[in-house]
Amino acid sequence: MNIGIESEKNILRILSKRFNKWWQKQALEVPEFRRGDFHYLKDRLAQPRAVTIIGPRQVGKTTVVMQLIKELLEEKKVEPKRILYVALDDQNLRREAGENTLLLDVLEVYQKNVLLEDLDSVKIKTYLFFDEVQKIPQWAEVVKTLVDSNKNIQIVSTGSASFKISQASKETLPGRQELYTMLPLKFADSIKLRRAMGFNELNAEELKSIGLSLKDGLERALLTPDSLPQFFDECKKYYLKNAAQETSVQAELRAYLAKGGYPEIISTKDAPTCQKRL
Repeated sequence: MNIGIESEKNILRILSKRFNKWWQKQALEVPEFRRGDFHYLKDRLAQPRAVTIIGPRQVGKTTVVMQLIKELLEEKKVEPKRILYVALDDQNLRREAGENTLLLDVLEVYQKNVLLEDLDSVKIKTYLFFDEVQKIPQWAEVVKTLVDSNKNIQIVSTGSASFKISQASKETLPGRQELYTMLPLKFADSIKLRRAMGFNELNAEELKSIGLSLKDGLERALLTPDSLPQFFDECKKYYLKNAAQETSVQAELRAYLAKGGYPEIISTKDAPTCQKRL
């Protein structure tokens, strides 16, 4: 490692106090609301391949990563030192580490001072979360080396420069990682988030189930015209059952169309603030 003792201490301090407070047994505070992407990615952590999450800024990538870490700590009972998170766009960290070796320097400090063993020889599953990897030119090569060195290393990377990351992934990580695109919240997730914040009392899962049922009914009716009356009866039944929610659903749809699916914006009441952020 080509960094000095003081830089090593400073990198360790940043990692410990800013990014990985669970090393000091501090609770990780994250939003209770879990979007659909969280559940999908949680299952991917059990797979041997690395996961790279791409998507626009402010779409919620870092929030989902923190929720995954909380899940590992509290539900899977993973030892805190076996989870590393680092935001590679952090200016304080970039001042301490080498210009072209930031990620390698961070990993060296982590192995030497926290994990207390080499990553290529760990026998217990160890999780590495790299946020904003587009800031590191050779990030894909580092991930490739780690993945190839030990099956007990699970890596989750995120980035906002989707095209740049996609190209690096295809060239360097074929067969070693899953590229996952996270988009703004779907309408159902928007309803769930706003319900958690007291904006509505709608049951998003029930509404989703109704929509899927009607979709299937319409497909059957198009294939078998004789079943069209039955489809209309289903529509009438669902409408009569849920008519009381119609006003609320329309209000949520207007909010969704006006604000989009960005979590911070969709959960804000103040219109001028929303317009400014958009």
